[in-house]
Amino acid sequence: MIDLVDALKLPTEAIVNKRVPKSLLTEYGAATPAQRRLIRDGIEEIRWIAVLKPVTVGTVAFTDEEREYLEIIVLEVRFSAGVKSDRLTDLIHRAVPYPVLLIASDGEVQMVSTAHKRRSLRDREQFILDGEIVTARFDDKWPRSVAIKFRNAIGLPNRSIGTLYDLYRWWTVTVQSLQAAAITGVLNPPTTMHEAANQSGLLKQYRDVERRIAKEMAAASKESQIARLAERNLAINDLRSQLKALASRL
Repeated sequence: MIDLVDALKLPTEAIVNKRVPKSLLTEYGAATPAQRRLIRDGIEEIRWIAVLKPVTVGTVAFTDEEREYLEIIVLEVRFSAGVKSDRLTDLIHRAVPYPVLLIASDGEVQMVSTAHKRRSLRDREQFILDGEIVTARFDDKWPRSVAIKFRNAIGLPNRSIGTLYDLYRWWTVTVQSLQAAAITGVLNPPTTMHEAANQSGLLKQYRDVERRIAKEMAAASKESQIARLAERNLAINDLRSQLKALASRL
């Protein structure tokens, strides 16, 4: 399995490499007893890998009325086997006040995720998630060509990339491209934000159609009338055609 932390090619000046107590995450990321149990039982180790600031990566901070990208935190987390990783990923991103590049694993599968932040409308000093968490799975099942291309794509570029906000958007786009590759089998990271927005829209449409197919199939499995079953099967076939067309555009 490719070491994604190593693949990031982080500068030495940015490396922290310290263990983070789970109690700290519990304090800031757990609002309920169930969430505290999930953190306690579902996480084996948290490591603060690096902090990317203007002084450590040679770029500039970004601040406007909605966002503040003064630094980017890189975390590596080891989950317990069989844990609900999506819930823990959400808790971690919400708990840290800075944008986080999260690399998590459960021993067999690595997951990499990003989540943009914006100022809360209620409290301008607080930052909340801005949109969906973008997560992609990375394991040995990927074709070698995709694995190598993703490893190269996620590495910190040698060229100037503008602001820390631009850097985080670029990482988000790279993770998003791996989501698309899970459908197409080919990794093609967008080269512009326009291409990235188009890919994001297609992925959302693809997931929506998948949900509609699942709903129709569940209904069809309970259908007792032959005519209604035929209608649902036709609807399923049409949705599968839509799915295929969307995949071809990714």
